[in-house]
Amino acid sequence: DWPDVTRMDLKTGRLNNVPIAKAPGPVSGYVLDRDNVVRFAMLRDPESRTNKVLYRTANKEAWTELATFGFDQPGWRPIAFDGDNRTIYIASDIGRKTFAIYRYDTVSGSHLQPELVFGDDTYDMAGVVYDDFKKKIVGVAYDGDRRRYHWIDDEMRAIHRRLEQALP
Repeated sequence: DWPDVTRMDLKTGRLNNVPIAKAPGPVSGYVLDRDNVVRFAMLRDPESRTNKVLYRTANKEAWTELATFGFDQPGWRPIAFDGDNRTIYIASDIGRKTFAIYRYDTVSGSHLQPELVFGDDTYDMAGVVYDDFKKKIVGVAYDGDRRRYHWIDDEMRAIHRRLEQALP
């Protein structure tokens, strides 16, 4: 009853009958790396009232449970991989009242002490901005009175500043 991951031909609308990833349970979402390998699965189990984060390094590998959080407890979830396919950006409200964005190293397991990228005490972070040309995450997006950005890339910060001056 839960979604598997499969490929679809966008020209014909046909689905490949062989799933890339079989659902490991009550899946609420997946995160693929930049090579389209299904690396994270988020499970939401209404019976146990828990959210789980599962991880693997390749499509055919078994899932490893990284974290379990109660519905009413703070937790974290993966958002998007950086261009190195090693670093994942996560949203977490552990020890905070709003969701902030952190870096998580999937090789060293830095989720035990993740690196804060950006957080706001009023607004939850909405996601990250990936630059296909640079092959890296360049900013963090959040919704305040309007969509706002915190740029972690100096060039994007300068471009955004010039655009805001030209188009207030």
